[in-house]
Amino acid sequence: MKLLHLKIYLVFIFLGCQFLYSQESYRVVYKITEPKMQGNMESLGEDGKQFFKKAFEYAKDLKYVLTTTQEESFFKLEDVLEKGDETPLEDILLKTAKRFTSFKNRVYIDINKNKIVFEKNLINKNFIVQRKQYIFNWKIKNATKKILGYNAKLATGEYYDEVVNKNKEVTAWFIPSIPIPIGPDIFMGLPGLIAEVEIEGAVVTMIEINSSKTLEIQKVDTSEAISQKDFNELIGGLNKKLNDIIDN
Repeated sequence: MKLLHLKIYLVFIFLGCQFLYSQESYRVVYKITEPKMQGNMESLGEDGKQFFKKAFEYAKDLKYVLTTTQEESFFKLEDVLEKGDETPLEDILLKTAKRFTSFKNRVYIDINKNKIVFEKNLINKNFIVQRKQYIFNWKIKNATKKILGYNAKLATGEYYDEVVNKNKEVTAWFIPSIPIPIGPDIFMGLPGLIAEVEIEGAVVTMIEINSSKTLEIQKVDTSEAISQKDFNELIGGLNKKLNDIIDN
């Protein structure tokens, strides 16, 4: 009888710990640890090389913040760079730095409702899009490494990028000991917090993580949101105009 009571007690302790852990929220800071230029740097003139070297410096100063629980998350760019007086060149360098990742301006994910809401800038205008979550078809590998002292596992996947109208590959490192299936930007769906992603234009790595039970998850206002279908049609129209300009 005493053994039975002990087992019941241990079960309640375990479930209690699981409940408390599930309420845990995290604030995760990421940065670009490796900007990657598409194409051959050597094909550029000296001015072009210097421009991209400066853009690399800008990119490494960018910080992105993810606040997340097991149920929802919010992701955005944290800092606007300050490198002296604002000039047209400074503005262009900042915009170029942001393009290494092609991250959305803001991303809200509701895991249980299979919903993602993001803000994306096109032609100097911000659009709010509401859609189902992206599918990455992750494949978990045997490789491991340490990120901020955590054991991280390797996974590879691919997803459809509607802006460039093609599938893109992504490599991710996730932390199984933090059972939150979220990461930077739109990346999610692994059995653990995504601590690093390698995409076409950059490697983005977690540089800071703090847990809390009081963090508030922001949301993106959907009152003027458009559907993914409308967003795709918008992009198609812009691409057609661009092609017409090039052809003429």
